[in-house]
Amino acid sequence: MLKNKKTVVPILLPLLIIPLICLSQEPLSEYQVLEKTSHLERKSQEIEKIKLEKKFLSNLMTFRSKQMDHNITILKWQHYSGIGVFFLVIFLVLGGFYLSFLQFKRDKKTGQSSGATFEAGKSGVKFSSSVIGLVILFMSFGFFYLYIQEVYTIKPITLESSSKTIEKSTQ
Repeated sequence: MLKNKKTVVPILLPLLIIPLICLSQEPLSEYQVLEKTSHLERKSQEIEKIKLEKKFLSNLMTFRSKQMDHNITILKWQHYSGIGVFFLVIFLVLGGFYLSFLQFKRDKKTGQSSGATFEAGKSGVKFSSSVIGLVILFMSFGFFYLYIQEVYTIKPITLESSSKTIEKSTQ
């Protein structure tokens, strides 16, 4: 039945020794029995608390790991979208420069100094002025400035700041 005698001895040895130890001691009083059971209950509660803490810490580490993976994904997306937005901004600013250049060139060619015209009709609304080139130029500069101040600025993410955000959302 049991092929390995070395495994049988450690299993049977405590079963033989424990009754001998119990027989050699005096019987316990009710107070001692209650004290030992309450001690055992406290120990089992401590063990349960340790198990719960271990499970909590394991879940917390899993959450933090997933949170860091999510942050990495977001940062990669922001990197590539930032490149795309950069080229879009450059295109719009260069387009503004080109339109203002065309406006100044046309004004120089026609010799208009400050003549402004406004026409509204069935074909649409037409507005021309030598100031339009400057307006387009300043709008391009303003757009570029806003891009640099709000979009291009790198704001690092720290675990402490994201943890505070999570704590606020759970309360």
